[in-house]
Amino acid sequence: MDAKTANIVDDLRGLGDIHVDELTRAVYATDASLLQVTPLAVVAPKSIESLAAIVRYAADQGLTVHPRGAGTGLAGESLGQGLVVDVSRYLTRILEIGEQSVRVEPGARYAHVQTELAKVGRMLAVDPISGDRCTLGGMLATNAAGPHALRYGTTRDYVLDIKGVLADGSFADLSV
Repeated sequence: MDAKTANIVDDLRGLGDIHVDELTRAVYATDASLLQVTPLAVVAPKSIESLAAIVRYAADQGLTVHPRGAGTGLAGESLGQGLVVDVSRYLTRILEIGEQSVRVEPGARYAHVQTELAKVGRMLAVDPISGDRCTLGGMLATNAAGPHALRYGTTRDYVLDIKGVLADGSFADLSV
């Protein structure tokens, strides 16, 4: 391990799982696209606050951040040479099912959300092809649609608000 990756491991310790080994980096160098880009490190934050701290650290160090859910995108959108931040390991909870809404963490799997909504007679209308494995954060990032988009619309049509982490690590509450 070189000095740069050793510093990353030391600096991010306690914020989540940090991987700089060759095998993990090779796994995260690919997604469902034909592209291959090896990251400097892979980090799986254990909380939204840890995610913000990781993004803040990357901004301070001049590192790029590449959020990743299930890696089902077809355009290489979860690949990059900086820090790949895997939200699908720990940030997977359904936080609330309301009367007309559902609030989730970015790594929540679409199929799991659909299963839980079905228990109360509801569903998400968007139906991406990769629905058995994709995450809601990835769906939002790519505005996922699916084969019934002409009838039901795309992910953005069903978003009421987002608590997001900006490039400097600060939080932003966005609503439509």
